This record gives sequence, C-alpha cells and structure tokens, in this order.
Amino acid sequence: MTDAKKASATQLTITAARAFNRRSFLKTAVAVGTVAATGPAFIRRSLASSGELNILCWTDELPDAVIKDFTDSTGIRVNKTPFSSNEELVNKLQATFGEGYDLCMPSFNRAPEFKFLEVLKAFDTNRMKLDHYDPSLLKASTDLWTWDGLYHVPHVWGSEGMAWRTDRADLTYEKMSYGLIWDPQFAAKAQIRPVSGLLGLGLWLDATGKVPSNRMLDTYKDEATMRKIYDEILNMRWRTRRRN
Repeated sequence: MTDAKKASATQLTITAARAFNRRSFLKTAVAVGTVAATGPAFIRRSLASSGELNILCWTDELPDAVIKDFTDSTGIRVNKTPFSSNEELVNKLQATFGEGYDLCMPSFNRAPEFKFLEVLKAFDTNRMKLDHYDPSLLKASTDLWTWDGLYHVPHVWGSEGMAWRTDRADLTYEKMSYGLIWDPQFAAKAQIRPVSGLLGLGLWLDATGKVPSNRMLDTYKDEATMRKIYDEILNMRWRTRRRN
C-alpha cells in the first residue's frame, strides 16, 4: 500500500478488508468450526494495513494455533488484544474511539448498544462469501445487526449446559428445562452463574408463555423493556425462594 500514509482510516480499513476476504478467511473459519454467537465487526476508525490485522477478541477464543495457520496461509500478521466481557470491549473501543483495531468480537445480542456507540463500520458484503455460513446462524446476525449495513457475522459460538449428580437426582435431558433449577426440590442444592441463571429463567418464562420476550432479546431494546422483563424474572425467583 504505497499511499497508506495519505489514506484515511476508512480507506485503510477497506484495503485491509479486501486483502482479508481475498484470502477467504470466512471459508477458513467455517472449516475449523468457528461459527455462531459472537462475531467479528469492523471498527469504524481502524488503522489497518495490508500486512497486519489487529483484533479485539474474547480471551481464549482465538487460539494461537489458529492465528499461526492463518498467518502461514495468508502472510497476514495477527495482533490480538483479549477482553473478558462486552463491557471491557466497549471500554477499550471508547478509549480510542476504535483507533488501533480492525476487528472486534461483540456478542450478537449487544447490537443496540453498539449501534448507539457508532464505533463500528459496516461490512462490504459484496466481498464476503456469506453462503459459507449456516443460514440460521447468519440470520441471527443479520436480523439484529443490520441498520445502514451489516455490522456482524457469526464467528465463534458458546453454549450453556446443565449437569447433575446421578446419585442425588434421577433426571433426564428430555424432561429438563431452565426452570427446573428453580424447582423447590432443588432449593440450596443448585449452583449457577448469576447471569446464566437469570437468563435461563427468563428463557424458560418466555418458552412457557409467562413472560413473552422474544427469547430475551427484547431486554436489549431499551431500559424500560429490560426492567419490565427482569422485574418479572426477579419476582419469580423471589416467590420461589419464599416458598422454600
């Protein structure tokens, strides 16, 4: 890039995107099974060059072995800056308004927050091979992250799980639900991560029709909607505790 010094941050980002997609990174990502809940998004004021890629990524979700394979295949050096929460990601981006980073990996359900912050740049979908994604996974991104362009694509996935001691409980996955954790028979016997536990309870209340919430995505619309839904979740939790 001989004119790199004269180019704007936007132009530099576009140049990096061309090199990035020309080497079929999305195809490689799908091949190694890294698709779903969180995904890469362009930083609005990134300072990319054709030879390096600066990524804000979740801790341990961009293994060194993957980076090495990518660099060996493309010649592009990857510099990663890890973060452990979406809040930390936002703080890092706001500190420099995105300067110094090319891609980041926000959770897909944080779209309203990132739309408000205006630190991301839409992808040039004409240069992307979106047909390499599972349609249902891609839809999760396009439904939530499209306003004046597409700002998110699936990249890595995570999941929640439930486990139990078979000598203490006679359970089967076919009959289990997120609501089961809050059943009186398991009072003071269950261990949960607070965020996952409350989210799971909300998903259960949504699935049973008690608190419709579009699989909890409505909690990200605005503060009033979040309070309305989580008040119901916390009330259910409180009633369960009082019965015990």
